[in-house]
Amino acid sequence: MNCTLAIKRLVTDAPTLDAFNTFTSKTDGADKVFRVLTYVGRIILAYINKTGTRSIALSALLQSFSELRVLLRFFGLPKAIVWLESLLLQSKGDLNQLQLMQAMSLLIYYPMEHVCFLSKKGFFPSIKPHEASLSRWSSRAWLFYLIVDLYLVYTEWKKLPDTIVSDDKDASVKEKRRLTIKALGIFGDLPLAITWSMEESFLPDSMVGVFGTISSITGISLRLM
Repeated sequence: MNCTLAIKRLVTDAPTLDAFNTFTSKTDGADKVFRVLTYVGRIILAYINKTGTRSIALSALLQSFSELRVLLRFFGLPKAIVWLESLLLQSKGDLNQLQLMQAMSLLIYYPMEHVCFLSKKGFFPSIKPHEASLSRWSSRAWLFYLIVDLYLVYTEWKKLPDTIVSDDKDASVKEKRRLTIKALGIFGDLPLAITWSMEESFLPDSMVGVFGTISSITGISLRLM
């Protein structure tokens, strides 16, 4: 009987499951879910016995998650190219120029990350001595993207009216909430991009996990809004 009730409740929750399936069926959605798991796992890993069996198992699992996320980001380069093409067809303007710079930064970020990843797997032996440098420059391209994105959030916020007409109140509140969540996500990513852009990382693993978790959760929240 209890099993039957559990199944009925599961079926009743079908809309939630359907939303989850729709979200994770897309590359970006799956990446965000694994991103949360990866960074939460890094927080846990920072506070458990490093030589214990569970620690070793968790570390191996997180490494698998990280590699899966890199593979999922292989689909990011074609999207960046399509975005750049669409921007080039638009009329020129300040917003267009900033987004063009963002798109071009992704054309640096993705190839460098992909080549670095493949080099670690044994491809491109001549790249092996330059893996660390490629990784840093990939992170710097991401850092540039984030800085521009933060500025775009700021300009969008400044465009919101100070006086809200009653009919537009809900839309304005939703837009402010969206921009706030997006800014929070950027502030979560910025320390990661900065530390990975440097030769010496200044963030301990626990804080990498914290900032990454904040950014990951905000990313999911934006997608579900």
